[in-house]
Amino acid sequence: MSRNKLRIAAVILVATTATLFRYAEYVRAHGRHGDFGEVWFGARSLLHGIDPYPLVGPGRVYDWPWGLYYPATAIAAVLPLGLLPEVMATMIFVWISAALLTFGLTARGWERMWILPSAAFLVAARAAQWSPLYSAAYVLPPVALILSAKPTLGLAVVAGARSLITIRFAAIGTILLLALSFVLIPSWPQEWIRAVQATELRPAVAWPGGVLVLLALVRWRQPEARLLVALACVPSTASWYEALPLLLVGQTKRECQLLSLISSAGYIAQGFFLTSEGFIEIPRIRILMLLFCYLPALVVVLRRSRLQG
Repeated sequence: MSRNKLRIAAVILVATTATLFRYAEYVRAHGRHGDFGEVWFGARSLLHGIDPYPLVGPGRVYDWPWGLYYPATAIAAVLPLGLLPEVMATMIFVWISAALLTFGLTARGWERMWILPSAAFLVAARAAQWSPLYSAAYVLPPVALILSAKPTLGLAVVAGARSLITIRFAAIGTILLLALSFVLIPSWPQEWIRAVQATELRPAVAWPGGVLVLLALVRWRQPEARLLVALACVPSTASWYEALPLLLVGQTKRECQLLSLISSAGYIAQGFFLTSEGFIEIPRIRILMLLFCYLPALVVVLRRSRLQG
């Protein structure tokens, strides 16, 4: 079998497996919304000419623990999926995200495929999160068209871009999505900012010990070093799917294996030692993510030859 056929087979296998993980979570949670659901609801609302921002939140039309934290650019990016039922739209989103990531990771070889068995990827698929799609944008420049849908991760991907092609796609996508979003909801920036202000998101550099990640700046010429620092400087949640873009720091088979295994060990440790629910555990989760995700990625960056840095 040719390499291209093997890549296609890998794309189908990984994307389908990721979608099955999401569906299994949907069944286990008795139909509970995934993270993509609020954006889907936004798209569906706009197709009916309704502003979704006042409708998302606890006890509202779309009953969700938080408000609509995504900018209208995210809603504009997935507008066609609003035509479908939520479950189907979510499955398609997960499949496409995983497929693009797999296709991008295998562009230069199979070494980075070791990122995919990680807890970070599986958790992201299970939660229908955006991190696989943004990780795909880092290794597959045309996907950067959607980076303005989640500006924090988008800025990190642009900061760590390996070529101007990614930045150009990001700029084109931002212009198009901003234009469409203002046509759909002219007042969305105020509503979005109001929703985001209610969050308690903090960048990793503000976590205890997180400032150590800035040591990667001594290798600032490495795209992966810039990606790591940027990811540590943008606000993020204490959720394991946020670790997926960090694994892209790995270049060789061994680096990818180590980052995947170590980050997954941190997720397992979280399951063993942190058993209560709610925000009380967030500081401890941050410590685990720093120890098992950010700092191992930092070590990988610093170990590389100065000729690379």
